[in-house]
Amino acid sequence: MSPHAYLRRRLKSLFLWYGDPPGLDEVLAEKFMVDEMAVTLGSDDDGDDRKERERFAVIEAEVLLHHVSETLLRIYLVHAKGSPCPWLDISRETNFAVFKKEVGKLRERLEDGTERSHIENVFFTTTERESLTPIPDQEIWEAASHNVGQYLDYYAAHFLDSAPYNAAKHGLALMAGPTGIQLGAGHDLEPFLLRSGPALEYLAIEKDSGSGDPKWAHVTKWIVLRRALAMIHMGCNLLEGIWIVGADRRTKKKLESLQLFNEPRFEDVMNRTEYKGEGGIHGVMTDRISERLLYYEPAGSARRT
Repeated sequence: MSPHAYLRRRLKSLFLWYGDPPGLDEVLAEKFMVDEMAVTLGSDDDGDDRKERERFAVIEAEVLLHHVSETLLRIYLVHAKGSPCPWLDISRETNFAVFKKEVGKLRERLEDGTERSHIENVFFTTTERESLTPIPDQEIWEAASHNVGQYLDYYAAHFLDSAPYNAAKHGLALMAGPTGIQLGAGHDLEPFLLRSGPALEYLAIEKDSGSGDPKWAHVTKWIVLRRALAMIHMGCNLLEGIWIVGADRRTKKKLESLQLFNEPRFEDVMNRTEYKGEGGIHGVMTDRISERLLYYEPAGSARRT
């Protein structure tokens, strides 16, 4: 199964549960057969089911966006290297620390503009625009290359921010639900920072700014679901683009039409899915709050919190 097809099915499931379309409860109440098993999914009583669906959506959006990001980055990097067998090379890379360093280097190349030729080769089949028929407009070609680079940088940044994904993957050691904070100074009645909405809460190890020692922290990360859903969708489209070009190079299935990905523009997607908060000072925003946990380690004993 192609990666984008698998991930799109998970996205459809997320849309279904979070969107809660009319008639869904009736469908869930119907009995159906699964490999000779009679199944009725049902729903919880009163409003608890809706709350559970919202919690599920927040967690699944973070997990799925991370999965899309990692899959896209792994497939992109092996294709950018001109691998004769991407499947083999992706399977060969089992050192997670090494891959994270590769992603960090990719972000550096994206920032200084040296990744452009690889982007064009992987997504557009060639760096020679004039060799294509019909010849793409130069302005659109350059805009598309820049646009794809911005998307790749977003997915790289999300992938490297792996603490909430790891908390979900390893034992679901996190909480999800609506959370809000407001921060002010002194007796000022108007907070300078106000944030609320769906969020994840998890524990993470952060380096102390003074000593550099690892310290436990309680982190709250707000999830803008419409942005997560949009970026999951776009990530699947980019994966499909690599898949189609790769098949043209390595199989008998030839490219019928070339997609340049100049639309939707990365800036437009980010602007349209931005968090719309009320209150606080304009321009003062955050997507997470980290609170250091106090603990001590008596000599000769296990760590205590």
